[in-house]
Amino acid sequence: MVLEDIGRFIERKITVKGRKYSQFIIYIPRLLALDSNFPFRPGDKLLIRVQGNKLVIEKA
Repeated sequence: MVLEDIGRFIERKITVKGRKYSQFIIYIPRLLALDSNFPFRPGDKLLIRVQGNKLVIEKA
């Protein structure tokens, strides 16, 4: 079975010690992340790379 859903790439502005930064977040829909076949769990370290025009994410 292929897990599939639509997520989002979000930019959020944050302020740390008076300095402004951009924080980038990839939103994964809740039902997809909670599926027993989803390969990641909260707290996992991930290796993220761009390969051609694809984003590849795997456990580090």
